[in-house]
Amino acid sequence: MTTGRVGTSAIEALWAGGLVPIRDALHLASGVSVGAKLDPGTARGVAFLEPFDLAAELSADPGLVTAVDTQHQVHLPGGGGTVCCGEAAQGADGFCARLGDDGRLRWLLLLTGANPFTDIRVQSGRLVRFRSTSGVELTVDLADPSQT
Repeated sequence: MTTGRVGTSAIEALWAGGLVPIRDALHLASGVSVGAKLDPGTARGVAFLEPFDLAAELSADPGLVTAVDTQHQVHLPGGGGTVCCGEAAQGADGFCARLGDDGRLRWLLLLTGANPFTDIRVQSGRLVRFRSTSGVELTVDLADPSQT
């Protein structure tokens, strides 16, 4: 996939175009992508699975994307950028993301079937909590979303 800018990952290029991959996954701006699944029995509410090559998947099937609608955004204290959340075009898909001060994507988590995420609570330290319209709650470490 051509991203139009040196150093831009597939997920950054999609996000810049208002799109995200249709797959339960965590995507880092560095180009790392890992599968994800809802895991309500854990403190963070999500479990991370095996890594995969997003660029290769998109090359094989460029249609595996959907538009997103950001419904809520919160500026982080101390100039840490923003976190946002919303829904994908499928309606039952929810996403949450962190953007840097420059507005560029740092990470994105999409969960199909979670319903749109509409509430953000920045907690003490580096944690942020997202809540969906169906009551799904996720607790994410701002610096490293795959950890809690």
